[in-house]
Amino acid sequence: MRRLLAPLLVALVALPAFAQPVAPTRKAEHPAAPERKVEGATPRRPAVQPPKPVFMIGVFQQPIDSMAAWKQRGVNTMVGYEGQGGRVSNKAWSDSAAGHGLYFVRQPSDDLEADAKEPYLLALMHDDEPDIRKPPTPPELLAKLYAEWKGAAPDKPVFLNLSGGQLLGGRTPRAVYDAYLKSADWISSDIYPVTGYNRPDWLWKVGASVDALREWSGGKPQFACIETSAQELAWTAPQTRGVTPDEFRAEIWNAVIHGARGITYFPQRLGRNPAKEFKYDATPANVALEMATQNARLTELAPALVSAMNPSTHAARSDKPMDVGWRVHDGKMYVLALNFSDGPVKAVKITLTGTAATRAAVMWEGREVRIEGGAITDDFGPYGVRVYVVR
Repeated sequence: MRRLLAPLLVALVALPAFAQPVAPTRKAEHPAAPERKVEGATPRRPAVQPPKPVFMIGVFQQPIDSMAAWKQRGVNTMVGYEGQGGRVSNKAWSDSAAGHGLYFVRQPSDDLEADAKEPYLLALMHDDEPDIRKPPTPPELLAKLYAEWKGAAPDKPVFLNLSGGQLLGGRTPRAVYDAYLKSADWISSDIYPVTGYNRPDWLWKVGASVDALREWSGGKPQFACIETSAQELAWTAPQTRGVTPDEFRAEIWNAVIHGARGITYFPQRLGRNPAKEFKYDATPANVALEMATQNARLTELAPALVSAMNPSTHAARSDKPMDVGWRVHDGKMYVLALNFSDGPVKAVKITLTGTAATRAAVMWEGREVRIEGGAITDDFGPYGVRVYVVR
């Protein structure tokens, strides 16, 4: 797999900076200008529709001229309609995504009947982060929209993204979240420890917000937003940096280990002076390369990753700094192991139960490890990730 990816990864370093908006927009806020038909040809939809993503790999609110590049990176879903200052209609944006063979999660169009029949539409989407509005968006509004959308398109899930920082910080009452969660079928959360808080020691909060919302929602499917850029937020110190490739990888797999069934990348640079500095994609080349590698692995593992989280028939345990989970799929146990520290660790012991196997394959490394005394022992680099397959 690594050899097959090499030519693609070299090409991805040179991905272009994507087109800028007419008027920079904040996350999930769309201009009120009337929709106008986008100029230029819309790519024709594939003659054969590609299979629906098993594990959603999305990117947030990107313009139509970036879609081919995101697909090249291994993204399979566009998340959030981007109108580019009213120049691109919801339909044109959707048609462009489908023309590139990409699925989408977006706000409803003016024609809910057409949305119900749209084969590339995975889910309808509430406006982003209702919990950070001042005051928070009334839960009654989400409930009204949910009832309207489900009445017109009962087979389309409704997607809701909430602020992980807000909910973990207790800044919005739990009762508000309980009400919000009734008005969605797919639950997402975002927290950007590095560029949002200058706290790389908070990477664990990505998985913590997934855990909290899974519990609060009664087990609804969970998704996680992952930072890819230096967002240059107005309230952060000037020296606040973006995520490194290693930290980026750790955030992805922390979310996956804790049960996320999909991820959405947030690559924007909002800028301290948005009129001059906004970019749709400020992902640095080294993070883009890591993204392509991890997207290929997530796609390969997708059927196992969306199977039951940590089934009680088996178990995998280790000590800190390890973060470990497991899945059982197609007669195999998949052990997901993350060194959740910025330094190497030697002779990590991962104890297994529910299997009498004596060897495990290490995915993407072309080697096996022994299972001795019911445990795997292995070394990990900084924020290293391994997936062991036990038959």
